[in-house]
Amino acid sequence: MSTRVAAIVANDGEPVPAGEIDAFTERMRLDGEVVSSWTDGNAALGNLVRIDEGGDAEAQSSRDRIRVSCDVRLDNRTELERSLSSSSGKPVGRVHELSDELLLLEAYQVWGERMLDWIAGDFAFAVWDAHQRRLFCARDQLGVRPLFYSDSPARLVVGSELKAIAAQQGVSPELDGSALGDFLLFGYFQDTAASVFSSIRRLPPGHALSWERGRLRTYRYWSPELSESRIAPADPEFGSRFEDLLRTTTSEKLRGEDRVTVLMSGGVDSTTVAAIARARHSAESARFVSAQCVDWGPLFADEEPYYAQVAADAVGVPLRIQQPDLERLFDDGVTTTRPAEPWGSIAPHLHIEHLHAAAADAPVALTGFDGDALCEVWLPSHFSALLRAGHVKRFSTEALSLTKATRRPPQLGLRTRLKRATRREGKGAPPMPPWLRRDYVEAFDLRARWTRFWHNEPAVDRHPRADVRSLLTGPIIASMFESFDRAQSARPLDVRHPMLDLRLVNLMLNAPPVPWCVNKEVIRRAAAADLPPVIARRPKTALQGDEVAAAIETGRWPEVDFQASSERFIHPEDIAAPSEAAAHDMHWPLLWARNLEIWLQAE
Repeated sequence: MSTRVAAIVANDGEPVPAGEIDAFTERMRLDGEVVSSWTDGNAALGNLVRIDEGGDAEAQSSRDRIRVSCDVRLDNRTELERSLSSSSGKPVGRVHELSDELLLLEAYQVWGERMLDWIAGDFAFAVWDAHQRRLFCARDQLGVRPLFYSDSPARLVVGSELKAIAAQQGVSPELDGSALGDFLLFGYFQDTAASVFSSIRRLPPGHALSWERGRLRTYRYWSPELSESRIAPADPEFGSRFEDLLRTTTSEKLRGEDRVTVLMSGGVDSTTVAAIARARHSAESARFVSAQCVDWGPLFADEEPYYAQVAADAVGVPLRIQQPDLERLFDDGVTTTRPAEPWGSIAPHLHIEHLHAAAADAPVALTGFDGDALCEVWLPSHFSALLRAGHVKRFSTEALSLTKATRRPPQLGLRTRLKRATRREGKGAPPMPPWLRRDYVEAFDLRARWTRFWHNEPAVDRHPRADVRSLLTGPIIASMFESFDRAQSARPLDVRHPMLDLRLVNLMLNAPPVPWCVNKEVIRRAAAADLPPVIARRPKTALQGDEVAAAIETGRWPEVDFQASSERFIHPEDIAAPSEAAAHDMHWPLLWARNLEIWLQAE
């Protein structure tokens, strides 16, 4: 199984030296992998293949002068095999024997770029078609697998890892001031195509890239589809359909794996995945399912380990609980596995150590990410649509159900309409971090972007599930996926996310909002079969700003020496003291400024 993407195409038509693609691919290699490369004049592809899997690397990545460099795990093999057999005339059994890599190539041979209408799973790939002299690349619909590219007059470089591309000759190391402005203001890049380097771009989720005769184009091939009707029909059987599909997607994420660990909190999402994974194994193989949990107790009060242990005991899996080492928080230990880009999280290296612990237990990890996004719903629009359509009885029934669940009647958007009618421009947005350089703010128009962010009021009558679409196509979920990639952990750990399987996403995009999306009812009912009520009905908890502030105020974050590296963006002398930052609701911006400084010092 190949694990990374590496491709180089020379725009001037000159041959790409074999040594260049080898060196590029080598930068992404982990222990236990070997480099396999191939050149065809002005194009070159590299693959990393695990030694223990054996086989002919070239045979696993080529067909009739068509080559692939990929990081792929297909979910819909059964449906894909039938469709390929029907379209190609080959027996289903023969198609069934193909690896995911060769199945991907078979799909390209049969359908060309239209193959993206047929495949689903976690993938990033680069296909070189020697017949057309074309490079075709794509990233999966939700962005589980990362893919980056740098296009210069000399050459196009495509790869799975940002640092590997940044090390290529001719790729500028200049930082993207606009992207870093987003990071200092919001903790993440607003542009899904941006990277920390101005010369390197991300291929956004659900996008493809095509290069032919020196011309490069990128385009979106997938976006979430919402039903035209805003009134999803009440379906009492929907919960059963969801549970059946979640069990299917979780089981298929474990295809061919004997050992798996679950990155588990004490919430309902990850514990439900753990319960399904455990149920999939027989009692004799229970030792192959384990779980990992992070205990933030040394920083602030954290109930997650308690509930995670309750769930682990109920499911019957061993649980490893990790605590942050306060002596190493933000110290030089992070430089050995420094993220390719600055992170907006509390302690990036702790997340990396969490992945290391998971990799020590199993080659595959499952998460419960992201049940919250699946159930996101705008109820005022739903109830308003019911009234406009004359569904008074259904309105009354669902309103009563919602009131019982949330202990408050449904809101129909009146407050939002009044707020929009009376709001003055600029009023209500919090102040920008005062330590940002004025010339930097002006150069990248950061003040306008700050205002737009805080005054981006949603339309009252938008589709009830529109927020799901925004989340799935926006930058936050994709960046979370990338935080689990092996480029961050430097370990051969494949992290998979059953809750965001494309089939489950398509089902939930048009789920009846009430009762299934309210308080994640559809997930809680699925959990009830395997988990105690204290877990299945546990209220949603999340890391709060006041917890971050408390940790900063009590001195549990060490002082960071702001040096000249960050003076392009901030005035170090204006950085607020922890207590002052917390008092003015600047604890998160302070954390982001510190993370950027540490990242810059570690370059």
